[in-house]
Amino acid sequence: MSIDLHYFSIDKARFEKILDFLPYPFLISSLRDKTYINLYLNQKFAQEIGYSLNDIPTIEEWFMKAYPSEDHRIEVKKQWSEEFDNAKREGKDFVLMKVLIHTKTNGTRWYEVKASLFGPMQMVAFVDAHSETLKEKELEMENRNHNITLSILSHDLRSPISNLKSLTELVSTGQISPNEFQEMIKKLNEKSQQVLDLLDTTLLWTKSNFDGLKVKKENVNIQSVVKEIIQVYESTHQAKQLMVTNHVDCEDQVADKEIISIILRNLISNAIKFTPSGGTIDISALKNQDHFTLSVSDSGSGFDSKVLEELISNRFAFNHDLRRGHGHGIGLTLSRQLLEKMEGSMEISSEPDHGTVVKIILPRI
Repeated sequence: MSIDLHYFSIDKARFEKILDFLPYPFLISSLRDKTYINLYLNQKFAQEIGYSLNDIPTIEEWFMKAYPSEDHRIEVKKQWSEEFDNAKREGKDFVLMKVLIHTKTNGTRWYEVKASLFGPMQMVAFVDAHSETLKEKELEMENRNHNITLSILSHDLRSPISNLKSLTELVSTGQISPNEFQEMIKKLNEKSQQVLDLLDTTLLWTKSNFDGLKVKKENVNIQSVVKEIIQVYESTHQAKQLMVTNHVDCEDQVADKEIISIILRNLISNAIKFTPSGGTIDISALKNQDHFTLSVSDSGSGFDSKVLEELISNRFAFNHDLRRGHGHGIGLTLSRQLLEKMEGSMEISSEPDHGTVVKIILPRI
């Protein structure tokens, strides 16, 4: 018995031995009635990727198994189609692509896949590229984080520092009255706090993304943390005549105090920023058997459903402020990432002109 590859014939048993000798998974299929039927998988394919011919009798079944996510499957099929079209135009008899494959035995892994065409036959080789691809993506992420950090530091810090410089110049040259001087001192305090907040947030975000952040588990008095943060922003919310209430009265929660403080500071400062004069901000907590939920509610401008969906999906990360067109978007993204490190999550609900509620949810330990 032999396998006809149009260009040559070879004893099937010997051919299979050759394929089984190869150090990477290999698949052979044949076009029949416009459908590629899988004819043979070598031993390395069975060991490393795990599917049998019964699991993937056709290339279509292979796509279903290897790319279970419909969106990913559609994208991969489109890429393969484009690559085959390009290969035909350039007179090539093979296509090479790097793809993320869901294996039966080793989970999801990156492979460099080379498909060679011999008439109606298709021969596909899979070379494991998981480790090097992860390293490449890690390097890409590090470069991206580096660029984002520099962008934040150069753009978002420049403005408040420039304002501080202008204020100090006015004071030092005596161009303001005593009353104006007192107002300037308040503004200096507020601007200084903004710079410190941004520095803390940026540095913690950088540590988080470069895997330098170690999460501590300790008893944290959340009520005291909230009280301290409200006091930090006291002059700001008093200037806007906001009613800020701390309804957190439950016992300690096991968490990382630094992380909880950063998250709450971002949420509370945002609430103060986006709540108009005379509005209200409420911070409350709720415990049940499994979870600890901390809520920051404001009577601010809120979001419509489209903006809220984009905000929840994180597509506004690092963009300018959604509601006023100013500020930095790193705080909310950082809060999400930090919560994930503590096995927590964030929920946001909002309605235009009816305010926003942001909940941070942590597991009870």
